[in-house]
This record gives sequence, structure tokens and C-alpha cells, in this order.
Amino acid sequence: MKRIIVFLLCIVLILTGCSGPDEVITDVFSDDEKTTDFVEEEIETFVNEEVTEETTISESDKLLNKQNNSYAMLCYLGLLSEKIISSKDNRLILDEIYSSLINNTNPDKIDERTQAHIDNLTEIIDDYFALSIKRNQLQYMYNQQKADAIKNVLPNPLSILSISSSVDWKRLAGSVMFSVFDAFNNYKSSVDNAENEFLINGWELDAQEREIIQRNRKKTFNYMIDIVQEYELDGKLTLNEDAIKKFVEIVSNDNLDWKIQRLTAEKETYEVFSSYWLELASCYFEKGEYKNCLLCVDKYKELDAGIFRKDYDYAKLLPNIIIAIQNVYSGNEYINVVCGFVEDIEKNTDMNDWDVRYFAAQVCIDLYVKTNNAMYLNKAYELILNNVTELVIEQKKLNNTYLEDIKEATINEPDLRFLSEDEQKLAKKEYKEEKKRIEIYNKQLKENRKTELSPVYEPLILNCDLLFALAEKLNIPETEKSRIEGILETDKNGVFLSDVINERYCFSEQSDSIAIEFNKNEIVIPANLLSQQSSISVYVVVGDDEICYDDWIVTKVDRNKSNDIENFKAVFSSKNIKNQDWLNVSEIVVLVCNGDSEMYESLVFKFKISEYKENFIISDKVVFEAV
Repeated sequence: MKRIIVFLLCIVLILTGCSGPDEVITDVFSDDEKTTDFVEEEIETFVNEEVTEETTISESDKLLNKQNNSYAMLCYLGLLSEKIISSKDNRLILDEIYSSLINNTNPDKIDERTQAHIDNLTEIIDDYFALSIKRNQLQYMYNQQKADAIKNVLPNPLSILSISSSVDWKRLAGSVMFSVFDAFNNYKSSVDNAENEFLINGWELDAQEREIIQRNRKKTFNYMIDIVQEYELDGKLTLNEDAIKKFVEIVSNDNLDWKIQRLTAEKETYEVFSSYWLELASCYFEKGEYKNCLLCVDKYKELDAGIFRKDYDYAKLLPNIIIAIQNVYSGNEYINVVCGFVEDIEKNTDMNDWDVRYFAAQVCIDLYVKTNNAMYLNKAYELILNNVTELVIEQKKLNNTYLEDIKEATINEPDLRFLSEDEQKLAKKEYKEEKKRIEIYNKQLKENRKTELSPVYEPLILNCDLLFALAEKLNIPETEKSRIEGILETDKNGVFLSDVINERYCFSEQSDSIAIEFNKNEIVIPANLLSQQSSISVYVVVGDDEICYDDWIVTKVDRNKSNDIENFKAVFSSKNIKNQDWLNVSEIVVLVCNGDSEMYESLVFKFKISEYKENFIISDKVVFEAV
């Protein structure tokens, strides 16, 4: 009887004094096509004066969490270990791996054994190479090429707010995902010059490579054994060296159909390996199988063990994921789903990931066009303003390099004390070859300096164009305009060395009286009106006839023994104009364009012939006067 009474009292307590979690789940796919779940949980805890209920995690749950973390960490470090081996001749990739290990591994997820193994991996990378100025040179070139690729895809940023639907989103995503490896390969196949030779050569490893690889393999295996035993993992779910090596081989194949077939066939082997699902998602995207792509993304997110501070691999794929969402959803459903992935871009990228954040801003602009909700436009503005703030730093570095005396590359002589005779011969040979390349490179630097115009960091230009378009559309207040001009140092003549470009990115008119010199053989222009983007066109007009000369090249930049660009003069010449027959009625129009002539207004200078005298023995006397 007592048991029955207790039972009934329990029922009454449950019905009257407890409330369970309300769980709302929205399915955006059917069961077989489910791509994203939005789950909201509200949990209310009732505490009276006499009884306090505490929610505790069971020991078995704690162990399960540790096991999930261990699987993720094992797979991640195992893949990195194999990448180190397979990328041994590419210092850029090795540097990215090194940075990821040091800066992006979540310390909460690292035990002593894992820390020791990470130390081992970084030591191995240190043994492989010593990075020099080549790294910075290639990174700069990579960002310039990426900005150019994005410019080729997008319409004029000044009009994008009204024609967002015309954006080729897939091409834009491809431009954003233009990798550092693509840039290196492009550079490698470019014109053969001394700078190219210096950057590319000497990337192979020394004779100790085999020993380092074997040490890497042995320590990776020992780490796997220790972790499996410590956390009672299912050894069958862990990836051995052969499985990881096979995965790397599969993903390096260019045949998409073959790759998809192999990956799906190996699902049982790699199902707890998060990188497997990202790779498969990428393959499905490339094949246009967007629903399958999103299903794989769901699987990837389910396996998230939080081992990264920021998930860079996921962030790199997010532009493609968003394109897949655009192809699967429409209307309000698309808007609801895509917003979360735009947030993921911001959460999983750093400030220097300007390209992916630029893509996110474009998506926000698209959402504004679809909804007319200014919230999205403000988000795009925030993303681009942060991009500009970050990219200004690189522009200033370029300015300093341009204005300062040339800093020649150097190389230290090898330490031969502990090397065998054969190793000494090899070290001396490598040193001699690298020294020769550096000498040629330094000579090329000096040669370039003679005709070098001020540098322009293309990613900054790209983002400034969009920032000012957004500022105009949002009609930002004067205080915000002042903040932007402060970032771009408008009151200090601007962050660019070209006054023309600085005036493009300010909110007030700053026109000064400017002049150039023109004669029949050359044009002399103040260097602060020019940049690496500059092009010159000269039109000679006689009545209704017009001839255009656009083959002008820089033949000299005279610095006048100064480090102030205000004192620099650039001299241009044209082969074709030398054949021009001048008449005293000729009119001359000189156009100086800094960048795309369709987007940016050109400087216009007009001249007339003030003195003309024919001479049959020597060349005619022609004197030009500015109009």
C-alpha cells in the first residue's frame, strides 16, 4: 500500500511541479534530404526553499566527450602529419600547418600527450625549412592576384546595390577560394625573370629529409597508441598511417567522379573523420549535387569537437556552402538558412581573411536587395570597414618599402663544423647557387627601382570601392565619415602615395592645382599623381581627325635624392608618337588613369602648340603650352 501511495505522489509531483524542455525542430529537407536543424531549447529550473536540484554530468558522459575529442584530435593531427610529409617541398604549406598548430588549436582540448605530439610536429617543420623573405613576397603576390580575380567577377561596386542579382556567385566563390597554391603555380608559370628564379628555386629539402620523415611516422604512431589506451577508444575507428595516407592520395586526385566514388566507398573507414565530410561536400559542390553537399556539411557539424579556436577549413568552404544553399532554397527559407552560415564566416575567420569576409559582405548585400532590410546592409558595411582597417596596415608597409632605400637580400654561410666531407660539399654547392640567385635578384631590385611607381595594394582598393558605395547608400553621418577618413589618414595626405587615389577615397573635395610637362618626345608627371595602376593615353586632334597613342611606358623615376614622393618625377616615352607629323593647329589631350578607366575618372590635361617651326635638316621645332 505504501508503495502505491509513494508512486501516486510521484505522479502528482511530476504533473504539477516539473516542466521538461520544449524542443522546436525545423526540418528544411525531408528525412532523406535533411540539411540543417534549428533547435531551440528552453529549460526552466524550479527551486524551492527546501529542495535544490543540480544537474550533473555522469562519468560515462564525461568519458564520451573525451573520447569524441580524442577521435577528432587523432584524425586532425594524423592528417597534418601526412600533410607535412606530402608537402615537404612547399614551404608555404608547411608554414600554414605550423601556424595552425600554434595559433588555432584549442588549449582546452589538449592533454599532455597531445601537447608533446604537437611539439614534435612543429620541431619536424622547423627541421624542414627556415622561412625567409620569399614567404612575404609570395603572400603579397597571392593577395594581389586574388583581388584581381574578384574584380574580374564583380560588376562595378558603385552599382552593385541595384544589380546584385547579376553577380555570378559561383565564379565569385571560386575567386575567393583562389588559394595560395594557385598563386604560387601561376607565379611559377609566369615570365622567367630574376625575381621569379629567386623565389622558386631552393625549395627542395636536404639529405636529412628521410630521417625526419621516419621520425614523424614513428612518433605519430606512438601518439595514436597512447591516446587509444588512455581514453579506451575503439581502435577500429581510429585512422592508421595507411588510412590517412590513402585519404591524402584520394583527395589529391583531380577526377571528381573517381574521388566521390572512392570517398563514399570508404565511408565506414572515415565516418568519424570530420575532414572526410568537408572533402566530400566540396566534391559534391563541384559536381553540382548541392543537396548532397549540404548533407555532408551537416555530418561535419555533428562531429565538431571544438578542437579549433576557429575552423579555418570549414571557413574556406563556406562560400561554396552558401552557393549550394542558394541553389537549394528560395524566398524566406533561403534567407533563414543562409544567415547562420554568414555568421559562421565571421566566427571562423580572422581579420586578415579579407577575401572570405568580402564574400560574406556580398551575401549581405544580396539579402538587402531581396528584403530591403537595412540590417543586412549595415552588416556588409561593418565587414568591409573591418577589412579596410586591416588592409591599411599592408599598404603602409608597401609605402615604406617604396620610399626607403633598397634592402638587399642576404644569405648566411653554412656552418660546416659538424658535417661530413660529402655533406660539406653539398652545403657549399647549395650556398653558392643560392648566393648567385640572390645577387641576380638584388640586381633586379635596383633595376626595377629606376622606373618603379608607387605601390597599390589591390585588396585595399577593392574593399575601399565597396566601402564608399555602402557609405553613400547608408547615408552615414559625418562622425562616421570622419572615422573612415581617420582610418585612411586623409588629414595626413592619405594612406596611398598617390594623391589621385587618396582623393577618390575621401568625402570632401581636395583638388589642388596640378600640372604636367609635355613635349614631342616625352611626358613628365609628378609621381604623386601616379601609381602602379597608372596608364597614359595621348590624343592628337587635328580638325575632325584623331590619333590615339597608348604605348607610353615609364623610362625613369627621378627621386631627386629625396625620400618624399612629392619630389619624385616620372618620365614617360612613346615609340609611336615619334612618327607624328605635327601641325601648328594640333591639339593634344593627355589622359592619366589610375586603375579601371570605366570605374575611375581620368586626369585630363590639354595642350596646344605655342611655337612651331619646320626644319628640313633637323627635326621640327615644336613647343607645347598647357591650355
